[in-house]
Amino acid sequence: MSLTNYLGCNFTLPINYEESDDLIIVGNNFSSKYDREDVRKHITTKYIYEVATAESVGLSLYKKDKKNSPHNYQKQQQYLKALLEILDSHLERGDYCELYTCWVGEESEERNKKLDQTINISMFDMDDIEIAEKTLLTLKK
Repeated sequence: MSLTNYLGCNFTLPINYEESDDLIIVGNNFSSKYDREDVRKHITTKYIYEVATAESVGLSLYKKDKKNSPHNYQKQQQYLKALLEILDSHLERGDYCELYTCWVGEESEERNKKLDQTINISMFDMDDIEIAEKTLLTLKK
């Protein structure tokens, strides 16, 4: 099973491929079209993409890793920054995207709503963000 991130947007994003040198890969990396249909129960936007890191893994960010695994924590923060840069160039003021994280095959399961977060991508504290499984991160501009 693979951890994956589904990115919901109200606009289309360019697709890139695992062979690219980009830090964030936008496409359909692990999931099937049925998985992407199932994740609609968590995402309200028109388009759904799957995003992965350059290492072909899902993006996760846990505050406890800052101390337990600082190298991995910093690497995951770099991936999140790269994703936010992509979104910042496409989002209009007042618009938003949604990032849902789960294990492939668990898209239809209930999410952990108490860990859902909303951030403004132009001003936030990176250390306050967690990207955990079965959570929704709303990214506003």
